[in-house]
Amino acid sequence: MAVRAEFHELLLTRVRLLTEDSVGLTFLVPAELTQQYQFLPGQYLTLQARIDGQRLLRPYSIASGLDQPSRLEVGIRCVEGGRFSTYANRLSAGIMLKVMTPQGLFTASPATTPGVSRRMLIVAAGSGITPCLSIIKSLLASDPNASFTLILGNRTAKHVMFADDINALQHRYPERLAVINVLSRESTGSPLLEGHIDSQRLSGFVDAGLLPADGWHAAYCCGPPAMQDEVVPWLSAIGLAQENIHRELFVTPDQQPGEAVAGLHSTSVAATNSDTKSDNEEVPLTIHIDGVARRISVRGKSETLLAAATRQGIDLPYSCAGGLCSTCRCKLLAGEVSMDANYSLASWEVENGYILACQSRASDNSNDSDNDKNRIEIDFDAT
Repeated sequence: MAVRAEFHELLLTRVRLLTEDSVGLTFLVPAELTQQYQFLPGQYLTLQARIDGQRLLRPYSIASGLDQPSRLEVGIRCVEGGRFSTYANRLSAGIMLKVMTPQGLFTASPATTPGVSRRMLIVAAGSGITPCLSIIKSLLASDPNASFTLILGNRTAKHVMFADDINALQHRYPERLAVINVLSRESTGSPLLEGHIDSQRLSGFVDAGLLPADGWHAAYCCGPPAMQDEVVPWLSAIGLAQENIHRELFVTPDQQPGEAVAGLHSTSVAATNSDTKSDNEEVPLTIHIDGVARRISVRGKSETLLAAATRQGIDLPYSCAGGLCSTCRCKLLAGEVSMDANYSLASWEVENGYILACQSRASDNSNDSDNDKNRIEIDFDAT
């Protein structure tokens, strides 16, 4: 279940250079906040900063293992046009930053049944290694029956984030961690290891004896949408059940890395659905948060529920504002909405009335005689 997110100021204790364009930021969690910052391997932290007078929030995955609960490290790659990533790559230790409590559904848990062998496949590219590293670290340390094969894509060997951590894990667990590096812009001497990760390459690994064709307990995939569109069907084809295939997106399929997600402060972004209210029609919106009911309005298809709340001075939890992270997850109590996109809510959540405030707009399916459909009511306190 999702837990309500909240920000606290944490001390940045360490900044380490991972590659020429990425850093690892480590935050100290004080004893009194230990409970709030408990996390599952694979979850992320949202960092908040005021940059050029604008409040910016960005989610970054936790790279730490569960054996270091008081020191949480995130990995941040500086991308062209990325205001927050550029800012983060220039930080120095010793400052305080606002950090949201851990969130995210791309997670793995230690074994609940002792003695059961669990062989897991990780397919990651670029900064997608970050949440996967947390999963690998945590499960190798806590479960002697867990083993991993990591297929990792990067441009060159110098672009591998957390390379030292991965090498240390290989030396510590030589029988339980195998790593296959694939480089797209550097010669390796083997065509199989040069290029991008796709279904044909994965099948090539199987044919070459580098990768078992079956017997996997679960698979975790984190990287560009194009890679995932190749990998996920391949995983299904080799027999992995859908519930055992876990995927994490850092950007939407039509968004470039580092690009700002449109719509949060905009009042002119049209919904992809045709059944939304007219542009400026005011629809009553009641928001339950922290035990208080706030009553505002939302402008038809001109804005999302999150944008409406922001415009009217209500501070709701959010992070990516692109339908990826589920930080703005809430329950729809009354009315009807249409979601532009959903990359994070599970089917059971949607069936039980949960929505993403950053993607939801007033629906045009209202009935003038039905008061419940002429208003929207959402609850952020519902779990």
